[in-house]
Amino acid sequence: QFSSDAFSLPLCVVEGTLPQQFNARGNEPFWLLAVDGAQATLRQPGSEQNFVVSRSAAEQVQPLKTRIELDNDGYLALEERICYDSMSGQNFPYEATLYIGSDTLSGCAGDPNRLIAGASWQVVGAPADLAETPSLTFHSDQRVSGFAGCNFLNGRYEITGEGLRFAPIAVTKRMCGSEAMDFEDSFLRQLQQTTNVKVFSDGT
Repeated sequence: QFSSDAFSLPLCVVEGTLPQQFNARGNEPFWLLAVDGAQATLRQPGSEQNFVVSRSAAEQVQPLKTRIELDNDGYLALEERICYDSMSGQNFPYEATLYIGSDTLSGCAGDPNRLIAGASWQVVGAPADLAETPSLTFHSDQRVSGFAGCNFLNGRYEITGEGLRFAPIAVTKRMCGSEAMDFEDSFLRQLQQTTNVKVFSDGT
């Protein structure tokens, strides 16, 4: 992972591999598999199991698929495709299927921040006469920066299992025309009211 005073980039992993630490989870019934290097812990209502893990070679197909063996008790299959949690609607970078004993459990896996960090997101439908297109850039250290329509902004954001929220956002103090200022006021107000983010497969 790379960071500087100006910007930071999302965690970089070799194609076909996964971060050393990540979670997979699902609902109905609830399950959470926390993978940390060569160890994994499966939590379900009323039980907790520990496993030694080994990562099999990823299949060289698109979308990327990876299989993680859990001792001799089962495995976790991951497919690199945007996955939406069935309860919160939160986005995750992988679809997950856990095969454990006789059970097959479906869910999502990975860090939601990987879907938005490191890119500049451009606002669609902003007034055409603005000095530049309003945008947001999410940094992997939970900072956000961008252009609100007249002024530049910066602040912090947090992604949890339940959604996304922005901390109070600071903006520069430039004055612009009424259309730009009206758009900026609306844009900043909407950011403060944000409760979730949804990334679609077409990159919007």
